[in-house]
Amino acid sequence: MTTWHFSFALELQDVDVDDAFDDLHSAGCHDALFSRRDDQEYVTFSRQAGTLEEAILTAIADLESVVGIAVTNISDSSLVTAEEIALRSGRSEESLRTLIEQHRVARPFPSPLGWSDDELQEWEWSAVANWFIGELGEHLQDPNAAMFAAIEDTLHARRSCGRLLPDQRRKISALLATD
Repeated sequence: MTTWHFSFALELQDVDVDDAFDDLHSAGCHDALFSRRDDQEYVTFSRQAGTLEEAILTAIADLESVVGIAVTNISDSSLVTAEEIALRSGRSEESLRTLIEQHRVARPFPSPLGWSDDELQEWEWSAVANWFIGELGEHLQDPNAAMFAAIEDTLHARRSCGRLLPDQRRKISALLATD
C-alpha cells in the first residue's frame, strides 16, 4: 500500500465541519485534516490505498456520505521547484523559464505558491501538470498528473451540471460517458 497525499475544497450546505466531525470520522475520514481559510473549508488526506484513483475516489465517497458535504476541487499536495518541473516535463530550465514568463502561450503559467527559501519558488504540482495538459496538450512524466486533471475537470463539470434542469443534466452527463 502507498500513502497518497491530496486535498479537497469542500462545499457545505447546512452543516458545520466541527459539528459533523464524528460523522466524518465514522465515514472513514480518520486520515483527514480539516482546515478553513477565508470562509472556505478544506480537507487534506494522507490515505493508504493500492492506487491513486482508489485513494481519491474512496475519500470523495467517504466525505460525501455525510449529508450536506460536497467536494468541489482537488489538489495534489506536493510542491515542486522550477528545476523539478523542468525534469518532469523533459524541458530545459531555459525553456521552462520562457513558459513561466508567459512567452508564446495564451493562458498564464500557474502562479507560484511561495518560496521554499530566499531563492527557490515553489508551485503546486497538480496546477502545473493541469496547465501543461490544458495549454500545451502535454501529459507529463508523472503518471498521476492526468488522473488529477481528470478528477478536477469532473468535479467542475459536476458542479456546473448541478445548476441544470434534470433533463439537461442527463443530456450533458452523456458527454462524460467514455470507454
